[in-house]
Amino acid sequence: MTPASPPCFIADAINDKVVNPMNSLLYYEALLSNNVVVGFHAFPQGGHSIALRNNPGSTQLWTALCEAWLNETGIIKPLTN
Repeated sequence: MTPASPPCFIADAINDKVVNPMNSLLYYEALLSNNVVVGFHAFPQGGHSIALRNNPGSTQLWTALCEAWLNETGIIKPLTN
């Protein structure tokens, strides 16, 4: 991890039984300490299978949050009509 690491969006489920969700938090903290642009969202459900759609509860919001983060950071430009 260096300041040259790329921006990162993290969407995690607290009830993940495969990978400890603390790993994502530690990664987030490492990115912050290196001044890397990062977004972090931890959802109560989703387990180890957060997908592009059909997610439980608030986890369904992750794609909209990611798109907003990509726009906000300038990685992508918003669509205009």
